[in-house]
Amino acid sequence: MTTESVNAQVNKLQKHARKNDLKQNAFAESVGSRLEKLQATVDHTGATVDATATSVEVIKNTLVGISSIGQRLLYFINTFPVEMRELLHRVVRSNLQIYTALQQHQAAMPPTPTNLLQSNIRFENGLGVIQELPYEFFRHWEICKKPFPDRLELCKLTQEAIRRPVEGPIPKRTR
Repeated sequence: MTTESVNAQVNKLQKHARKNDLKQNAFAESVGSRLEKLQATVDHTGATVDATATSVEVIKNTLVGISSIGQRLLYFINTFPVEMRELLHRVVRSNLQIYTALQQHQAAMPPTPTNLLQSNIRFENGLGVIQELPYEFFRHWEICKKPFPDRLELCKLTQEAIRRPVEGPIPKRTR
C-alpha cells in the first residue's frame, strides 16, 4: 500500500467519523429536548398531584366535620320521645315525596307558548344573562320609550303590559 492510498483511507475514515459524530450530536440534542419536555411534564404533574392532594385533604376535613355534626344531630334527635321521632320521620318522608312529585310535575309542564314565539325580544345584560320577553309586552310605545334603570323596573313594566287589555290583532314584526 502506498502512502497516498493510506492517506485516502484515513481521510475517508475521518469523514465517516465526523458524519457519525454529527448524527450522534443530533441524536443527543433530540434526546435532550425530549428529556426537557418530559421534565416539564413531570413538574406539571407533580404540581397537579400536590393540588389534588390538598383538595382531597380539604374534602376529608369537611366530611369529618359534617359527620361530626350529623352524629350530634342524631344524638339530639334520639333524645326526643318516640312519638315525636316517628312524626318527624313521617314529615321528612312526605317532604321528599312532595319534592319528587313537584319535580316530575315541573318536568312535564310544556313551556309557555309566548316563550316559543319567534317574535320574542331578547335582552342581554353585561353579564351575558339573556332574557326573552314576548313582543306583545312592548307593542305600546309608552313602555318602549321608558328607560329600564334596573331589573325591578323591568318587572314592573312587564306586569303592567300583561295587565293591559289586548286591542286588535298583534302586528307582525319585520326582520
